[in-house]
Amino acid sequence: MTSPSNKHAPKGAEVRYWQQFQQALVRHADKGDLDALRAVNRKLVNALIQRGAPQSHAELVARQELAQCHQAIIQRLKQDKDELARSMQAFRANQDGLAAYELTALSSVPILSSKAALSLETALSAGASQKVALSTGTSTAAEPAQQPASAPHQQGYPSPYGD
Repeated sequence: MTSPSNKHAPKGAEVRYWQQFQQALVRHADKGDLDALRAVNRKLVNALIQRGAPQSHAELVARQELAQCHQAIIQRLKQDKDELARSMQAFRANQDGLAAYELTALSSVPILSSKAALSLETALSAGASQKVALSTGTSTAAEPAQQPASAPHQQGYPSPYGD
């Protein structure tokens, strides 16, 4: 923001100076850039302190318009903050319901019977035994060791699919 040098500056320059603040406030508020909005606000406060009282009626009107714009932006930010607080409260209130729903959904999934769990455990341990037998080349009581294929294209580890 360009600043007219002092109190001897033309009236139009002073008005444009305050209008630039107003445009910057609106632009950053519309973009939701709170950091830039804060920076403009700090500069605005410093400029108001440095300038003191308006030197003309036109400058007074420009400052009043700026003050109205500033208040409207503050009001809009307060409304946004209140809306966010309501949304967060609704989210927190729904968390208990979501947790209860998840528990209900999980409780409707059938749990393995002890017989099914035992057969699953047996299958898993047989698979583990098979892997050990394959890697060592020994056989287990449950299953004979697989002989490596004599195909020349097979290198490295044997295929778990028996190819």
